Amino acid sequence: MAGLNSLSIISDQYIGTVQIDAKIAEQHESTITVTEFPLEDGAIATDHRIIKPKILRINGIVSNAKSTLENITGHQGNSDVSTYEQLVQLQESGVPFDIVTDLVVYRNVLIKDISTEKNVTLANSLNFYATLQTILIIDTKSVKLPKNKIPAPNTDRAASTDDQGVKTPTSAGKVTDDANMSISKKIAAAGV
Repeated sequence: MAGLNSLSIISDQYIGTVQIDAKIAEQHESTITVTEFPLEDGAIATDHRIIKPKILRINGIVSNAKSTLENITGHQGNSDVSTYEQLVQLQESGVPFDIVTDLVVYRNVLIKDISTEKNVTLANSLNFYATLQTILIIDTKSVKLPKNKIPAPNTDRAASTDDQGVKTPTSAGKVTDDANMSISKKIAAAGV
């Protein structure tokens, strides 16, 4: 993973490094794009489908009721404001992280979007929706070829490097030439 450092906290009460009080709902999405072109029978097909990044949507909650929350969950709750700020900072950091769910552990995830609403019934809590997406990371390798294995450049299509001297642009013709005159000018010149 060149250039990307990953965070890893193994707990289903965290989104990256941000502790939440509860996940109300999780929605998991795994998608591939299947080719619309015909495949030859018996051929080995490797490009007949494209695997899309996995999507995880979380509806989570953080309560400001710290004493009640501590009795129920065993940990002190965060304030809704600081949790929202932490989620946005994690999103904007661009550092991939792992997330544990009841269904699967997702590796190399980023927060794609976060939304929340504050109203009278949610005054003492943060009810938020976050869409997380995996990053598809591939390993690349560089191989140095021996000089005798490097193909020669294609000289058929290469531009000529011969010195052809100075070229002078040719005239496109004068406006008075019949071929370059508009129909209305031809009528005017004919005196019609």
